[in-house]
Formats: sequence, structure tokens, C-alpha cells
Amino acid sequence: MRLLVDTNVFLDVLYKREGLVENSKAFFNLARTKKDQIYVAATTIKDLAYFIQKSLHDSNKTNDTLVNIYTKIGKIVTVSADDAINALYEDGDYEDNVLAFVCQSSMCDAIITNNKHDFLNKHVVPLTPSEYLKIRWD
Repeated sequence: MRLLVDTNVFLDVLYKREGLVENSKAFFNLARTKKDQIYVAATTIKDLAYFIQKSLHDSNKTNDTLVNIYTKIGKIVTVSADDAINALYEDGDYEDNVLAFVCQSSMCDAIITNNKHDFLNKHVVPLTPSEYLKIRWD
């Protein structure tokens, strides 16, 4: 499977969000085991850099964490001009619209998110980490 991961799934792990961190970690582990392709939008990396730096207050640790994401978790995909412009013409949150278009242009099978409602009617398949686990667990 080709999966685009929403920023909130990374933040679940980073902030150890109760009720979400377990499934988010399990998603990343199972996706690696199943050799599913994990994609991360360039805009997500930018957002993560902000949140990680705010949390750690240490540029070196922030950079190390981001490099870990780059090298161990997923492939970074660009946000094209078409993605950004098309997102303007959709109803709802602009950032969610951008991710939906990135998901489509990257030919991903689904977007992994804990805010599934943000991606309804966006022509992508939204799955929560727990839904992914149910689908992929043998």
C-alpha cells in the first residue's frame, strides 16, 4: 500500500497523546513490517520542524529527529503548484485540501489520519491508524 501520513499522526507520537499514541506507533511499525510505502508531504515536514523545535528547544535534536523521519519513516513528496492552487477551490480547511491533492498526485491508496472527518468528500480514502491496523493485521 502507498500511504500518505497526516501531520496529526506524527504529533500523536511526539506528544504521546493519550488514546492515540499506541495505535499511531503500531501503524508505523506494522507499515514497515508489511513494507507499505509511507509518504510524507513536504508541508508536513515543515510543520513537524516547528512543533519539534517548540517542544525540544534544541536545533540539533530537532534536526536529528527530522533526519530520522526522512531516513527511517517515509519518502517526502512535494506539494506541486497544481496541488496548492486546486486546494484553494475546495470547501473546508486549506491544509487538509492540500494533503488530499498530494495524496491523489502521489497515487497513494489512503491517507492515515486521526481526523478522518477532515477528508470526507475529498476523493481520497481516509483511514485512522486503528483502521489501518485492522485491515493489514493478518
